[in-house]
Amino acid sequence: MDAIFFSMKVYKYRGVSFLERDLESIAKNYFWAPTADQLNDPSEAYVNENVRSSFQDFGASDVETEFKKLMNMRHTVGVYSLSQTPLDELMWAYYSESHKGFCIENDLDRLIHEARVSWNVVEVSYHSKPQTIISDDLFAAKDETIILEKMIGSKSRRWQHEEEIRIVTTEAGPNYYASSALTGIYFGCRCEESTILKARKELQGRNLKYYQIEFADDAYSMKPREIEYDEDIDGVRTEYLAPIEEHAIPNIEHIKETNRPYYECLAKAVDIFRRDSSCERITGAGFSTTRQSNGKPTVYVQYKTNVQTQYSNELNRHFDIDELLSTVRDTSD
Repeated sequence: MDAIFFSMKVYKYRGVSFLERDLESIAKNYFWAPTADQLNDPSEAYVNENVRSSFQDFGASDVETEFKKLMNMRHTVGVYSLSQTPLDELMWAYYSESHKGFCIENDLDRLIHEARVSWNVVEVSYHSKPQTIISDDLFAAKDETIILEKMIGSKSRRWQHEEEIRIVTTEAGPNYYASSALTGIYFGCRCEESTILKARKELQGRNLKYYQIEFADDAYSMKPREIEYDEDIDGVRTEYLAPIEEHAIPNIEHIKETNRPYYECLAKAVDIFRRDSSCERITGAGFSTTRQSNGKPTVYVQYKTNVQTQYSNELNRHFDIDELLSTVRDTSD
């Protein structure tokens, strides 16, 4: 099963009223995805429902059935809303209790890396009116993204400042992810020191980066100040190394001749990924026969994952050869 990658950071604003609950979910590596009709905007997943009578190519009963299935998604799929910025004043005010809360930073690549076939990632677009569902949308069963973009991924322009990314899950409720997806926490400018210390102590040993939001002296703008790592509070930094199965890296004579110039990249990719805390064991490595980048095959690392609720616990991670070669050269200099 292959992983999908999105190289960007995404953010979730939280208040302090449910601090214990939120810290527990962070520590246990899951997020809570409510249904669309449970979100704070009553027009969530709202589409133009008056188009049903315009469908000419299908029977009325077929259209009605498919349309009901579509509308039922409001009550079944989970929606985890994230922002592309940790520096929005309004979001700090609304979602973090007037800047008293905190903002979770996730690597989107790592957040969805465990190849959740039931997860879709949608970048929200903002419009002056609801989107229209056409017959092709209803019956294009193989392209769920079209429906999701129009329903879950469309909002009024009034929300545009949120720069939203959404993860859509098949089921609402708790959804688990790799611990390495959590990369940092931003504390609001009014966040109490006791809250900051509690969060850092709860997450000891995670090698996270922490920031305090500050306002500029001469402008209406915010900036993050990194908080210095303190082993007494944050725990001793640890390095994780997953074991490598014997013969996980094939001998060079078993490599296709055209790929042999890149042979050193296999060991480098394995060395990189065995340091990921979601990797339980490296089981194999090789060159992809289907994926390419800049005319070169990608390197894959096959591994067992320790993340909960996987459809399969053996996954592939792909690496770009040019990036690996650059890393190898930097190391040898």
